[in-house]
Amino acid sequence: MGSTGFYDYLAIGTLVLAILVNTLTVYSHRRWGIYARFGQRAWAVHQLVLTMFWGLAVAAGFLLQRSEFVLERQYPVFGGLIMIAAIVLFAAAIKQIGAQGLGNGNFFGQPVRKLRGVYLWMENPIYISYVMWYAGLMAATAHITFGIMSLISVIGLLGIESKIESINNRP
Repeated sequence: MGSTGFYDYLAIGTLVLAILVNTLTVYSHRRWGIYARFGQRAWAVHQLVLTMFWGLAVAAGFLLQRSEFVLERQYPVFGGLIMIAAIVLFAAAIKQIGAQGLGNGNFFGQPVRKLRGVYLWMENPIYISYVMWYAGLMAATAHITFGIMSLISVIGLLGIESKIESINNRP
């Protein structure tokens, strides 16, 4: 097992930053209407902000192939199965709520459908699919940092972001 290095910190840091920006912008818009000045373009501006930060986090994750912070053994089949399950869960959730739900469209007047399909038996399937994706990547590649990112997703997305999204404080 190697030690953590620059790429590990970069991947973890950009994921934390993306979750933080996502959480703070959703909360700030719901509480104070920070995007109201953009009128009908508010959702597009929010999408731009999210795309920049989540894109940076995804790009940093690709750099982990250079990391030396790895387990002694990979489990590519097991990890691949977890990642396939994550993709299926993500696709089922997006099919259920519509693509606009992925970018918090419901906070900008976009119609988001719920209460059937996967949402009947799971509250936050998109966030759960992210956790599963990182866990699957850790198993498949043996990069420990993906496991840490999975735990960060549990805390940041399931523990904090999902709670912020459920607060009823409209601007």
